[in-house]
Amino acid sequence: MQQPPSSPASTLPPPPPPSSQPPSNAPAQTAPAQTAPTQPHPTAGRGVPGRRTNILKQVFIIFLVVVIVFCLVFLYYWVFVLPDNSGLPDWLNPSTDITCSEWACDVTQVDEMNALGYHGNGIVIGIVDSGIDTTHPDIDPNCIMEWKDYVNGEADPYDDDGHGTAMAGIIIADGDLQGIANEAKLIVVKAIDSDGLGDPADVVSGIEFCMDPNGDGDLSDGADIISLSLGGPESKRFWDSDEVKLAARKAANSGIFVVASAGNDGLDDDGDVGSPATEELVIAVGAIDSSLTIADFSSIGDNDGRPRMSSDDREDPNMKPEIVAPGVRIATTYLDESYVDIDGTSPAAAFVSGSLALLLEAHPSYMIKTGPEKVVELKTILMETSEKLDDQDTPHDDYYGYGLIKVRYASEAM
Repeated sequence: MQQPPSSPASTLPPPPPPSSQPPSNAPAQTAPAQTAPTQPHPTAGRGVPGRRTNILKQVFIIFLVVVIVFCLVFLYYWVFVLPDNSGLPDWLNPSTDITCSEWACDVTQVDEMNALGYHGNGIVIGIVDSGIDTTHPDIDPNCIMEWKDYVNGEADPYDDDGHGTAMAGIIIADGDLQGIANEAKLIVVKAIDSDGLGDPADVVSGIEFCMDPNGDGDLSDGADIISLSLGGPESKRFWDSDEVKLAARKAANSGIFVVASAGNDGLDDDGDVGSPATEELVIAVGAIDSSLTIADFSSIGDNDGRPRMSSDDREDPNMKPEIVAPGVRIATTYLDESYVDIDGTSPAAAFVSGSLALLLEAHPSYMIKTGPEKVVELKTILMETSEKLDDQDTPHDDYYGYGLIKVRYASEAM
């Protein structure tokens, strides 16, 4: 049996494999672009946390700016505003350490005089200032022999500034804090208002009241010592008038010991102590610190007879200032039953006033109000017995005066 002839299809050669090259006459074809797989953004699908991060950064920057601004404002306030407008004057610091000025009584020999039994008994000290706060537990109202208010006319003692209370405390405090001469009596005159300012006429009236409280011409019932812690920068010398100087001169010429602060313009000094410390017989007092170095604020004296100050050179024992006393970090009483430590020639003057009370108690023959002889004599003794300090020129220094007051040495020389 014959096989059927093969199909023509079965005899055809197999088709060639497809070629990767297009025919030369075929149109060119562009291969599809190869792209990397798209990676999701780190925050894709998490939009809220991303915004939160940015917000936190912005908040932190704002916070940082606020802190910097606050620090700058605080620094400005501390340096430029606080000294004058803090509610506390720049001459005091709030303090609970009433022992901070024990050094002062030591270096001046006040503690030695106190140990000998001298505390100012029988001595009357006049204080012309801003008043006195008798509600303070360390101030005995019974120590006030006379009171006069030339500012507001109040019948009872008070103090709406604090300076007068601070000066009085240095002298007569008798409680947790012990004053230099706490058995002395006071004639207190308010001539300074609540802003620490006043009328020169009131200062004059205050000095005259201390001399003769009842105005009968008999000075025996008046002050033996008048303490004037008034000297200050030129801008605040409301008391720098001829009338104030004449009143202080009149008191000293009558035999009353007038003590006045030299002034606190040492950093911008005008060339002389403040009024009324400029008066010849007035005892001008500068301030030193616990290292027995002149305080930078303590005013310099003019002893060269410059025409604007004086036509004549000052002579011993009246060159200015006469002496220095502790005037830095002096513990004392203040308003609202508080304590402060204070700086200035004001506390230095109060310190000397209390020291003179000890001397007069020990030597009552110096309380003769018939002329200036005893004033000159005691000023000479202070000149001769004061301690010459390391940095001062001798015999007199325009800053240190004749030196640091030494109360026992002065007493021994009287």
